[in-house]
Amino acid sequence: MTNQICPFEVTRRYISDNAGLISRQHSNVVLGAIRARDFKRLASISGIVDYAKHNIDTVRILRQVEAFFKKNDLFAEETLCRKAAEDSFERGERLCRITNRRLDYFFSRPDRLDPRMVEYIDKCQSYIRRVLGSYSSFENDIPSLLRITSGATLLTPRARSLPFQKLKGRPAVTPQCEPLLRAAYIHFGYEQPKVTLAANNRVEFVPKSWKTHRAIACEPAGNVPFQLAFDGWAKKRLRRHGINLSTQENNQQHARLGSMYDDIATVDMSMASDTVSYNTVAWLLPDDWFRYLDRVRSPLFSLNGEVRKYAKFSSMGNGATFALETLIFASMLHAVGSRKGLAYGDDLTIESYLYPELIKLLKFFGFVPNLEKSFASGPFRESCGGDFYQGEDITPFYLRSVDAWDKPNACHNINGLAKLSEAGELWDYLSEMTSKLKLPLTPERDDTQYGVFIHPYHAYRRRLIKPVKGKNAGWVTSRGYRWKTSSITCRNSRALALWFLHRSDEDDRLIHNEHGLVTDVVGGSFESSRYTRPVEKFTVGWAGWVPPAKGISDHLFGWSEHLSPASAG
Repeated sequence: MTNQICPFEVTRRYISDNAGLISRQHSNVVLGAIRARDFKRLASISGIVDYAKHNIDTVRILRQVEAFFKKNDLFAEETLCRKAAEDSFERGERLCRITNRRLDYFFSRPDRLDPRMVEYIDKCQSYIRRVLGSYSSFENDIPSLLRITSGATLLTPRARSLPFQKLKGRPAVTPQCEPLLRAAYIHFGYEQPKVTLAANNRVEFVPKSWKTHRAIACEPAGNVPFQLAFDGWAKKRLRRHGINLSTQENNQQHARLGSMYDDIATVDMSMASDTVSYNTVAWLLPDDWFRYLDRVRSPLFSLNGEVRKYAKFSSMGNGATFALETLIFASMLHAVGSRKGLAYGDDLTIESYLYPELIKLLKFFGFVPNLEKSFASGPFRESCGGDFYQGEDITPFYLRSVDAWDKPNACHNINGLAKLSEAGELWDYLSEMTSKLKLPLTPERDDTQYGVFIHPYHAYRRRLIKPVKGKNAGWVTSRGYRWKTSSITCRNSRALALWFLHRSDEDDRLIHNEHGLVTDVVGGSFESSRYTRPVEKFTVGWAGWVPPAKGISDHLFGWSEHLSPASAG
């Protein structure tokens, strides 16, 4: 046995434990792919499922098998994944150029448009205007909506991406956005910054699945707060119109109901953010809102050392993209007559009878509905990471990484896999891995990386939780993994003072502490200039135990009977 969880061994044991629930034919297909080490076949095994004919057990098991491999970075080859992502990015640009030309044609020749499409476009514009509201009100609220978040930017790598670190040097900003940045400094009473003018963002790629990466853009740091200002405003306004972007549960609930009653369809898009063309935004948004978003976006991108002009309006990485695409898709739901439809990014739900009209409208604006992941009839639906079959949640557990060094991630994987089989060969395998890796046992908590979960009763019997004496008497602690952190002290008063961009409460104020350092006061508690962040190192120690928000899982009762005593160490 190796020092990492083997997806093939997990799959073999999982199929063995569920042999009585799927046909011999399906079982043989999976086992044959395991013997051949054909992970590509296993990563797409749900393709052999006929949702209208197969029962829930077959669908659930085969989709779970697929989830062991589909997003597992063990099988990802960096060169091939990057090439696939670059090809997808270029395809998105190509589609946007085609859409821009088509929309230019129809915008100048509206008489050539189908009258029904003219009606849809008018309704989209009306909905967006109503949701966004008054631009002057937004403009007045911009100072309170500005935010700086962690994350890589054009000139700031991820290792130096904390909010105050981005403000220490010369922030990069596009020429169109520079006046807004300078106005913000003046508004808050600070001297004018030295900036680096940059007309482009930088396209990077992050892991998505075993066969491709996902394209994101690292934006100029000076643009991001103004992009996020629109994000905050649009999310607040969308919520008033029934679109809550703080949770995915509403879309998942629609998917569940659709799988039960067949009256709600779920729609998924391919490359959604990469196919929001420039002219789509120009046509649908009111002029003042479009001019603002056009001003704070990056008109150019750099990829492989080459700088080119965007055909799309904005990519992922732009702080306004998610809210903007949600707004556009929500307007299209409304335009075709939906009164129950929901949008969460490119995850859409709509009344089933309106599904064909929505697909037509999406295609007109250059979007590419993923028909393999869109469902308008039958017993299956998926939306926002939730899979439902006849009303039952069959969302699989994804094995995303099995790095041998990452023991906290091994705990996460074992906790997730343990829920798939309460006894049998898979359970024995997980028990063996827990002992072999000497993973700490801990009572169940929300942090799945802390340790391997057992029921609090068994943890207490094994002396794995204990009360604390002294001034904090009564607190219960448990032993598990904790990520080490590094501390950063920022003594740049301007950078810390500008941390107003990172606050959430309107009553926050900035003061100087006794050491002369600027400190942010949030609701009476001090956030000092020392900032900690996790590093890729961990240790085993004791920490306070808080029961999970959703209660203790029933399957945990059996762990103490299956795990060897050596695991307790």
